Amino acid sequence: MPIEVTRKPNESINNFLLRFNRSLKQAGILDEAKARRFYQPEPNRTQTKKSAIYRAQMRERIVALKKRGVITGKEDIKVIKKLLRNPKWSYINLPH
Repeated sequence: MPIEVTRKPNESINNFLLRFNRSLKQAGILDEAKARRFYQPEPNRTQTKKSAIYRAQMRERIVALKKRGVITGKEDIKVIKKLLRNPKWSYINLPH
């Protein structure tokens, strides 16, 4: 649905842009574009199960490391997960 906004004679650029933006908002084009930009399809059943299993395994490994005293819990959780996924990047020796 195209929108046409023509500039009136002797109208400043600022006023024209304000009218144009207002017409875009009223038409709902910006909201639709934002919704389409970040659209993610629903994961299928297999993907959902695999991600749940992965999260549970990571949670168990982190709890085990906390019990052993390797990590204190003050570290950033994203860094811990990254090190558990790729132990060769580890700056501390994390047991498997």
